[in-house]
Amino acid sequence: MKKKIPVHIITGFLGSGKTTFLNHFLKSKNNERIVVIENEIGKINIDGATLVTNTNDIIELTAGCICCSLNDELFDVLEELYVKKDEIDRILIETTGIADPGAIAATFLNHPAVIKDFELINVIGVIDALFIESWLSETEEAIRQIAASDILLLNKTDQISNEAKKNEITDLLSNINPLATILWGEFGAFPIAEILERHHELLPEIKLNNVSGELNNIHQKITTFSFTFNEPFVLAKLNFEINRLLFLSYHQIYRIKGIIAVENYPVKLLFQTVKTQINYSDGQLWTNDEPRISKIVVIGKNINKDSMHKFFQKCQSV
Repeated sequence: MKKKIPVHIITGFLGSGKTTFLNHFLKSKNNERIVVIENEIGKINIDGATLVTNTNDIIELTAGCICCSLNDELFDVLEELYVKKDEIDRILIETTGIADPGAIAATFLNHPAVIKDFELINVIGVIDALFIESWLSETEEAIRQIAASDILLLNKTDQISNEAKKNEITDLLSNINPLATILWGEFGAFPIAEILERHHELLPEIKLNNVSGELNNIHQKITTFSFTFNEPFVLAKLNFEINRLLFLSYHQIYRIKGIIAVENYPVKLLFQTVKTQINYSDGQLWTNDEPRISKIVVIGKNINKDSMHKFFQKCQSV
């Protein structure tokens, strides 16, 4: 079987500690041959100069933001890296502080030439525990970064002495993205082994009683809803309707992810949206004694729960 190069996307708002975490990652995996792709807007990349080098290669992309438009520079780099695949164990991509990482994730999930050679392991979001509440109230980019992440690293927790405040921030992040694993850390140090185990395509058990509702304490317009459905879905209907929804309402839909039962299909179908695209992958087999219940989580802005429920209902076989 052809070797795919594992890829991690590191996102996080301005000053969250992405580069500090990246250095911690590199030091923890200094036995691996890791390529770091640094993306900055502008000709001078300060972050690239602050990374530990060891045996790692650092590639600086400064022609434009790969998160806003999938420019040729990124594809050229990936093409060159695959030629050297036997010399590479892992690729880390650090996005700009104001970027939506969904565009990069979409590349690794939906572009045939990239899928063939590279495997997206996870999207890692670094969170500034001191300022995340203010960033969320002021910017949409911070919300999109949280919604797109598989792992949220709550950084700088050493600067918050109040345990109640730490728990409040953790609950805040869980309300925005109940699908993400949340880890606490200080000075960019986090359990790397645990981070590597959390894969992008894996959907954790959804605690449905805890995730439905509005994020009232910080951002009135952000909603996170979860749904369960007992009837199977018609995949063609679901695919058509979600693609239409994303085309018309991408600015409102930050993320959709779920495990669904499809009529006449023996395995659990995992699906998720990235940007304006939808990605599917096979999960585990449905066992004979297991109820075929579909679970879906929607994260967005100004969305109505009843309307979304009806939206998914019309994609079912009944």
